[in-house]
Amino acid sequence: MYKSLNASSLFIKIDRPEEGDIIISPTGFGNGNLPNGHVGIVSKDGMVMSNDSATGVFTENYTMDTWKARYRDIGGYPVYYFRRV
Repeated sequence: MYKSLNASSLFIKIDRPEEGDIIISPTGFGNGNLPNGHVGIVSKDGMVMSNDSATGVFTENYTMDTWKARYRDIGGYPVYYFRRV
C-alpha cells in the first residue's frame, strides 16, 4: 500500500496529519521485532482507527502516541502520513 500511495497522484505525503489522513508504517521497513507494519486513518483527538488483526473490526484502537510507540519505537517502522488531494 505504501508504494501505491507514494506513487499516486491522488495522495500527497504530509508531515502534520489531520482527521481523515492515512497513517502507515509499511511492512518491509521494520527491524524484525514486529512481523508486519500497519495502516490506519487519523481520527479525532489524536486517535487512530484501524482494523483489529484478531477480529477484523475497524475501531479507534490506537492514539498517535501508542501507534508510534508500537510501530516506530518497538518495530523500527517509519511512520508516514498521506492526504487525499
